[in-house]
Amino acid sequence: MSLFDFQSREVVHVKVKLCSSTDDAVYKKFSIDPGITTFEVLQRLLARAFDIKCDFTISYLVTDDIGEKVYLSMLSDWDLDAAILSASDPILRLKITLRNFDNGLDSGVFTFHQSYNQSFEDGLNHEDESKMACMDKDWDIISRGELPLQSQAGLLALQRQQQKEQQQQQQQQNHQVALSNSSSVVANGNSSVSQQPPQQQSSSSGGSGPSQFFSQLGSHVGKSMITQMQKAVGGWKLLPELNLPSSSSSGPALPFARQDAMSAPPRPPVSDREFQSHLDSAGRVRDFWALKQAVFLGGLDPSLRKVAWRLLLPVFPKGSTGQERIAFMKRSAQRYFEMKRCWKETYAAGQMSQAHLALITAISKDVIRTDRGHPFYSGGNGNVATGGSMADAAESEYSPHILQLFDLLVTYAIYHPSVGYAQGMSDLASPLLVVQKDEAYAYICFCALMCRTKDNFRRESTAMLTKFQHLHDLIVHMDAELAAFLRCHGLADMFFTHRWLLLEMKREFQFDDTLRMLEVQWAGLPHLFTFPKSADGVPLQEDACIGVASPASASTSAAAAVSPPSPKDTPYLRLQSMLRQSREEASALASSGASATAAVVLKDGVVELPPPEVLGCGNPFLLFMCASMLQEHRDRVMRSCHDMCEIVMHFNRLIRSHNLGAILNRARQMYTEYMEAQDDKFSLALTSGAQLAGSSN
Repeated sequence: MSLFDFQSREVVHVKVKLCSSTDDAVYKKFSIDPGITTFEVLQRLLARAFDIKCDFTISYLVTDDIGEKVYLSMLSDWDLDAAILSASDPILRLKITLRNFDNGLDSGVFTFHQSYNQSFEDGLNHEDESKMACMDKDWDIISRGELPLQSQAGLLALQRQQQKEQQQQQQQQNHQVALSNSSSVVANGNSSVSQQPPQQQSSSSGGSGPSQFFSQLGSHVGKSMITQMQKAVGGWKLLPELNLPSSSSSGPALPFARQDAMSAPPRPPVSDREFQSHLDSAGRVRDFWALKQAVFLGGLDPSLRKVAWRLLLPVFPKGSTGQERIAFMKRSAQRYFEMKRCWKETYAAGQMSQAHLALITAISKDVIRTDRGHPFYSGGNGNVATGGSMADAAESEYSPHILQLFDLLVTYAIYHPSVGYAQGMSDLASPLLVVQKDEAYAYICFCALMCRTKDNFRRESTAMLTKFQHLHDLIVHMDAELAAFLRCHGLADMFFTHRWLLLEMKREFQFDDTLRMLEVQWAGLPHLFTFPKSADGVPLQEDACIGVASPASASTSAAAAVSPPSPKDTPYLRLQSMLRQSREEASALASSGASATAAVVLKDGVVELPPPEVLGCGNPFLLFMCASMLQEHRDRVMRSCHDMCEIVMHFNRLIRSHNLGAILNRARQMYTEYMEAQDDKFSLALTSGAQLAGSSN
């Protein structure tokens, strides 16, 4: 019996109404497999069914809390899943509204109506057709080629690949020039520094230490590039002023080489030689903040990620040696396989609780849609890549890495009952599995990552609302004009950044760029997340599950805190409902002058931001990444995006085509300015305290 037998619904009937300003409404009916149909796939199906060659929005009919029928916007995979869960019995009713957006995108960047026909060239095999089509003759059958499942097929992938290759070639050329210029500057300024090997420059003290190295490197990138950053970041010296071009500039576009220079990191990635220089003879990290500073500025050489990510997440106890870390990983991997064996035996014995079966259903649905275009997840007979049924086939026929991702997530959900599983967790786990290339090691890293991010996925948590509030405050603090625009158009609650904040920008960039972005983010975490809270290293299960030895006891103890998710009580639906109710209350009370408690409090001005341990729930750099993303597209957003649908569709078009280098550099600059302000406040508090102590004496 396959582990994927618990698909809750194999077919969902869909009835769609097309609304236009000139013609009468047109209706069509068809069926979809909810297990493999993403929001992007649904968009393309609808475009093909109605022969749409312009932009359009989708909404679904649902019954609200007071029993009234309302249409809610469908803008993402979360919305599609919410619609299937709460509004598809017996039929999912959709409405299409044709709209003409000023996408404002450069030539060569994807727009939906330009490429959807090309994407349909990649179709399904005969078995996929029968899976996706409903057998009821009253419903249209989706024919061969109407469902693209290769995420990088067609014109979009070709254009982006060509752009990326051109950028990589230009970056290599510019990087060689930059290193040459840097070498000459160092040689002219201090010959003793230029003669030192890289690891000595990064580990020595005084004039030949890292501050001088980065100062000399920065001399050809821009002025005033090295500043102090104290307190929570442990005395980093970062690059706050990269002279980035403003996206709102009305002047001529910069030459390509200059644009590429703005995308180059402040320093090269950390090499194996440099990484070893941060370790003592026993393998302990000498100065963890110096290592994190280097990663924050330049990222890691890809060959180092498997080892270095375990330090950044963090996995190991403070002060552990190299041998201790190896022993920890072996011991933890053995424990993982024991936990996995335990729940699989429970499943095979038919003792799995309904709560756990619900988790398996959700996870099995998500893993076959996660990074499915990446070569790491190809394999087997190809069914996973083309949408074949996992419920009816032997597990050996599918990619072993997809099955590893499934096992990893089910094990986590069962042994972390207070968290369970929610959509998006598979996105966070996937890069860890790709980099670690080992299921157990990826699970250990995932536990470390979830120690910090788990509140994002809990149904009762307000962590996401807090992040929306902090991002709103940051935009108000940095860019009053943009903040006023967002508020004027009902976007100031920042709900359109839900995917960015929940997945920590994982879906926004090409996969290889995502790996660099993640490690830079983790290197920028404040001191609170430098080491695991437990002195024994990252815990692999919650305390309630410790000591579980038998399948039956595992199912009983872990299920005690797990309840099957209600169709109308997922984290995303709860968050959406709270924000919608807040907007409605604010609108109803605006005329009377009364006030209501808003989910996100809209402000006219923000004088002071929270400290880094608090800002963004402990990941402040993520908020600056979001702010940098908005700055990158500021003009286009303010010109073309006047409601939630428009701004979400705008950024959906740009998925996996953003300029990571420029966005990271701008975020680094803004983050350093924020940290400088925190330093000033901290210094002022110390001075005031000393003065008070002196006056009392």
